[in-house]
Amino acid sequence: MIKRIYKCGLTIFAKNWGEMKEKKQNKFNDILIKKANKFYKVMKKRKHIHTRIFTKLLFTLMKIMISKFPDDNSDKIYWKEKGWI
Repeated sequence: MIKRIYKCGLTIFAKNWGEMKEKKQNKFNDILIKKANKFYKVMKKRKHIHTRIFTKLLFTLMKIMISKFPDDNSDKIYWKEKGWI
C-alpha cells in the first residue's frame, strides 16, 4: 500500500528551462531543493510512516468498485494479480 504521495508542480511559461528569466529559475530551484530535502528526510524514516486515513479510505473504495467489474476487465485482472482483491 502507498503510504505517502509527494508532488511538486511548477508552471514554466517558456519552451525550456534556459529561456526562463534567471530570477524565476532561482525561485523554482529553491522550491525544488526544499521539496527534495523534505522527500529525502521522509525516505530516511519511511519504515515509521503510517498510512493516512484518507489513503486507506480511497484504496478501500477503489477495491470495492473494482471488485464489481467484470472478470475480464484489465483493471480487475491487475488488482487480482497484485493480491489486492
